[in-house]
Amino acid sequence: LGARLEGEAGSLGALDWSQGELLGGAERAAALRRVLRAAGVENPELALMLEVAARGLRTAVVQPTLKRFPARVEALDRWLGEPD
Repeated sequence: LGARLEGEAGSLGALDWSQGELLGGAERAAALRRVLRAAGVENPELALMLEVAARGLRTAVVQPTLKRFPARVEALDRWLGEPD
């Protein structure tokens, strides 16, 4: 899990600004939070950082991309709407 965290941190930090990358980054940040929670290693600071990252990246995705990937966007929005 530690190696995955390090890899994801580097990967998320290196995202370019293409719409596909932004959507994928939002999905990965949201998924990583769920993985950490399931593993029982999530802490409040890390959870908040991943939540802010996922929401910020999601906000940056423009309408044409949202329409192109409706299932992905719907799943992401569902994850982001889940209570803690």
